Amino acid sequence: MPALLSRRRFASAMSEPRYPCPPRTPCTKHTPMPNPDSTGYNEADRQFHEKDQQILQSMRAGLDARRAAAQASAQRAAHWMCCPKCGNKMKEVPLGGVLVDQCTSCGGVYFDAGEFQAMAKHQRTTSPMLEKLFSWMPSWGVGGDARAS
Repeated sequence: MPALLSRRRFASAMSEPRYPCPPRTPCTKHTPMPNPDSTGYNEADRQFHEKDQQILQSMRAGLDARRAAAQASAQRAAHWMCCPKCGNKMKEVPLGGVLVDQCTSCGGVYFDAGEFQAMAKHQRTTSPMLEKLFSWMPSWGVGGDARAS
């Protein structure tokens, strides 16, 4: 039986901690949370929060501006030199001393701002059709409004 006794002692010795932990003292001092309206640490938190919000707002505004610019650029690239009638690509061809845009598919000819006036500048006096066209469009600078007559 001595062997049985030693086993019991061994088992009880192993179940007890070698170095007992110090007893834990319960926290008896509960301090209430400070009022957020008072000055001190919460005021600093509020100031940092406001500063962070301002920084985030300015960053968002910058990102929104960059996104809008990128979207406008992508839209411009998608529609650049495309025919307004059929949507196919256009190429620049010389006509009357200026480069005009001509559709490669339907053959339509389109003028940029000022190109028609530059082309027709020296031909106004020789072409009655151009003279009538210019008098019909008063914003082009010649004559009155032909539609009124």
